[in-house]
Amino acid sequence: MEELSIYIEDLYNHFKSHLDNNKRILFSGPYGIGKTYFLRDFFKNENIENDYNVFHLFPVNYQVSNNEDIFELIKIDILYHILGKGWGFEKQQQEKISKTLALQTYTISKTSSAFKAITQILSLGKSKPITEGADELEKIITSFSRYYKELNEEEGSLDKIKEFADIFEKKKGSIYEFDNITQLIYELLEKQTIVENQADETDTKRKENVLIIDDLDRIDPEHIFRILNVFSAHFDIRNEDSNKFGFDKVIFVCDIENIRNIFFAKYGFNTDFNGYINKFFSSYIYHFENKTEIKETVEKFLNRKLNNREVHKRYSSIKEDIIEFLGIFIDSDKINIRHLKNLETFDFTISFFDYYRREHITRLLYWHLINFLLKIFNNDLSKLKGAFSNLKLDDNELRSFYRRRDRYLKGLILLADIEKVNDHFQGQEVDYLYNNKDLNLKIKYSLINAGDYFWSNIEDVISYESEEFNTKVSSDPVYGIKKYTRDISLENIGQLFVVAINELDRKGMLIRK
Repeated sequence: MEELSIYIEDLYNHFKSHLDNNKRILFSGPYGIGKTYFLRDFFKNENIENDYNVFHLFPVNYQVSNNEDIFELIKIDILYHILGKGWGFEKQQQEKISKTLALQTYTISKTSSAFKAITQILSLGKSKPITEGADELEKIITSFSRYYKELNEEEGSLDKIKEFADIFEKKKGSIYEFDNITQLIYELLEKQTIVENQADETDTKRKENVLIIDDLDRIDPEHIFRILNVFSAHFDIRNEDSNKFGFDKVIFVCDIENIRNIFFAKYGFNTDFNGYINKFFSSYIYHFENKTEIKETVEKFLNRKLNNREVHKRYSSIKEDIIEFLGIFIDSDKINIRHLKNLETFDFTISFFDYYRREHITRLLYWHLINFLLKIFNNDLSKLKGAFSNLKLDDNELRSFYRRRDRYLKGLILLADIEKVNDHFQGQEVDYLYNNKDLNLKIKYSLINAGDYFWSNIEDVISYESEEFNTKVSSDPVYGIKKYTRDISLENIGQLFVVAINELDRKGMLIRK
């Protein structure tokens, strides 16, 4: 199976420049446009991956019981990434496990009373005097000292650390605070930076640590602002350009319009959104735009597929139509990379005629076009019709549309008026009038049975005329702008597609499998 890989070298270079010059990045784009795909591919690029240690988090996957948990789980997620990289735990690097880390595993593994006692010590001025419960505290301190010594002497210290993370995972929704986990993350990131610098003193540029918080706008609003507010507080309190946890770069991935709408819904329209969100990027919001690259990739992919000798000739005949409408839907955000991935598994060698051996409908090329697009839209008929109902084109696309308008109309009229066309297949009259008052369209057209040529190229021999112009058909039945169709608008074509889809659906002529 050939993979649909988006060629994005120019996007790489543009984003690399932005990444180099910004410590905080708000990476925005509509859902499904391929933000995650791009970032994963970017940091795996052989020219880039050696420059960064990447921590790619997806809070949308967390099972969070209340608002207070979400940031603690982010900390644990970061810690898991550190463990996965094996940082700070190699024998040759490790002299001692820090007391901070040892304290985490100790407090979790002991009783709640012990935990409270130790946190009183750590809280200093915020706690009760240490003299209260002095005997109990002395026992705890002695116990912790013994635990810390044993931990540093044991071979399996890494397992102890993993045990700490595992225990916490089982305590989702707990009331425990783990502020010193942040300190631990700082220590481990800083230590790894020192290790990497010592390992290659000739390298003038050290590896930078990058935190990516993805799908930020897809989680509960309370959790969105819990995450953002913690980062915001760090920026405010520190009053400097450093990032939370000591990361060199932090990338927040979302659709900024979604965040804006959620913000106003929570705080009201009179609240200063720009003042709030400006803290999360260093220079400007990075609007991810890859439509040109996607369209170029799709066109090359389809050219390879549809020029194959094994491809059924119906698809080859509508290749330009397929490319044109996929491009239109990409530009109008009606389809995204997730939809286009359906191209990878689409079998262009099998004719729909296999499913409709007794139906002449398979001789109509746009029947194949509609069924193909339906598959791209994951068999969602309402979304396909919605896409055609709101066709929007830029100037270049409009010029292409006008060049192909005759062809569209000739293909669509056969499907919109399918009952009459079926009559023709049974040997009835060949001249017809299509009258659709809702669309304000009245079109005369005829069908010409040219033997085998008719069956394979029915769109090429259709003649029709508009009521307003009553002009004879041009000798070129496929291409070129005909003045008798100049009143057929983009909106009309979209409406005719919807009518055709409804007629096919009503007669059970759509393939949904």
